Formats: sequence, structure tokens, C-alpha cells
Amino acid sequence: MKKLAVSQLQIGMNVVKLDKKWLDTPFFKHNFVIKSEKHLEQLRNTCEYVFIKNNQNLLVVNNKNQSSEDKEKKGKTALSASFKLLNVVIEDFKASSYLNTRKIKEIVNYLTVQVLNDSKTYEYLNTIQSNSPCIAHKSLRVLVLYLTLCKYLGIKKSKLLDLGCAALLHDIGMVKLPIAFDKPEKLTVSEREQILTHTKLGAMFIEESKEFPSIVSQVIRSHHEHFNGSGYPAGLAGRDINLYSRMLTLVCAYEAITRNRGYKSALNSYSAVSELARVSGSMLDPRLVARFIEIIKEFPVGTHVKTLNGEIVKILAKVEKNKYQVTLLSPDDYDCMFLLNSNDFYGVIYE
Repeated sequence: MKKLAVSQLQIGMNVVKLDKKWLDTPFFKHNFVIKSEKHLEQLRNTCEYVFIKNNQNLLVVNNKNQSSEDKEKKGKTALSASFKLLNVVIEDFKASSYLNTRKIKEIVNYLTVQVLNDSKTYEYLNTIQSNSPCIAHKSLRVLVLYLTLCKYLGIKKSKLLDLGCAALLHDIGMVKLPIAFDKPEKLTVSEREQILTHTKLGAMFIEESKEFPSIVSQVIRSHHEHFNGSGYPAGLAGRDINLYSRMLTLVCAYEAITRNRGYKSALNSYSAVSELARVSGSMLDPRLVARFIEIIKEFPVGTHVKTLNGEIVKILAKVEKNKYQVTLLSPDDYDCMFLLNSNDFYGVIYE
């Protein structure tokens, strides 16, 4: 066995022993493989160190020792370089209808590695300098948030290139519409009708390129379907919408309301997550909203949360950063209000 601090752990490692008694942790067993970012977060919130199998690759672990400043600098550099390249690709597509798939995959690969190495990459998105609203800016933000969600959910690495391409190209159909992206005025009826065609148009471009597997066009085609069936183009509902499209719908919603638009100022992360919670079950898959709240670590009023000691509490108010006023959900304890640190939260209960 090899003893490691929880800050050194990575997805894929085989944990064989924890530094706590079994009953003092939220884990069903003490011998398990770390399968997702959520697993990592739970370990960091519960333990100081763990033991892993000796045959784990510690060369990768040692990279974790780089300073947070170095990681942030590397992340911002990756985002800036990717944004510049994506801008060129989309401008070329506007002018000639030629989609440089090699460069698209290069961007996705580059940022996939970045997000897998640094889960906080999405926090650097607002440093991207964009003089005016553009598809490239929006698409890159969506890609990074989408990869972050994929990592947290434990989506297989072998799927990330294709899913990343779908996220990056989700609005490629908008490029060919005769409407200014993110126009400050309300859309006319005619413009609204044209906007509704962009998912089918985008899927068609992808299929015509013959450079992507079918899952890419499928995700693009259905990323405006809503969980309650009120979306478009097919009015699909629930699990009739593929999981990866449901994930993309959520990410696109969060990205849109946290970006300054011509007609609306950006919401902060707490207000944005509160808005996601409001449309959970109607526009968005409530299970995915719960997991996304865990990533952003902002817990809206009314959210039900399981604590590390197994209690279920309801969020009553955010008091300050990481501090929440809560109450136990037991009918006998509704009047029992107290403060909890979000580090004491194990997970969000979806409804």
C-alpha cells in the first residue's frame, strides 16, 4: 500500500484503506476505485489521507503538486489559445462553409486534457477576452463546462472527444442564419422561426462532413429538447432525450445566464444555479441539476442536501460564502435551524 494525501488522488486509483473508521465515512466500503470527480470531492471532504495500491502510477500524482497559481496560468493560456483557433475556424466556416474538423478535434483534445488535469478550469472562463459577442466565445465556454460535467459524472474518457465535438459545435447551425448572434433587441416572429431551425441545420452540417460519428449530430439535434417535452425540434421528453443532450441543455442554460448578453447582464453563480433549480423538472433533468449544483458548490434555497453524517437537511438561506442556514427535514425538527458549512454536504437530493 502507498499512503497519499487526498489532494494527490486521481480518478482511476484503487483505494484500499481510509484514515477513518468505516462508520464515520459516507462510503459503503473502504476498497474501491475512484470513478468520478464526485468520488474525489467526497474523499477530500471526509479524509486527510488514504492508502492506494502500490502499482498506481505516481508520476501522474506528482503533477498535482504544482501550485494553484501555475495551474490557473496554464488553464488561462489553454483557454486563450483555443479561443483564438476556434475563432479562425468559425470565421472560415462562415466565409466558405468549410469546417476544419482537424482543428476542431485538436481544440477538444487540448481542452479535454486541461479539464481532466484541472477541475477548476471552468472558473477561468471569464478571463477570455472577447470584444463582442460571438459563437466562438459561447461555444468554448459550453465545451469547458460540458467536459467538467462529464468528468464529474465519470463519463468514460473514450467518449469525451466525440461528446466534446458535439458541445463545441452545438450552435454551428447558427453561423449560417441571417441573424446577428446575441442581438440586443427582441427577435421578430420571423427570426424566432429561423432560430428554431438551427439544431436541425447544425446536425445536417455535421452529417454532411462525414468526419464525426452519429452521436455528435444526435446530441446537436436534440440539445434544445426540454425534460417536460416543451422543447424542439421533436418535442421529446424525459429519457427519450439522450443523456448527453440533456447534459448539454443544462450546460447551455447555465452558460447563457452567466454571460453578459446584449439584453441581459450576467447572473452570478449562486443566482444562476438558483435559476437552474427553478426549471429543474420542466426544462432540465432534475438528476443532472443536482449533480451540477454539487460541481458549482452553490446551494439554492429549498435544496435538499444529504450531509456527511447521513442527515437530510433543507437549505433555508445562504448566510455567507460556504455557510448555509438549514433545517432538518424531519417533521418534528422543522423549527430546528442551524448553520452548516458546505464542506459538510455529501450530495444533493433531486426531486
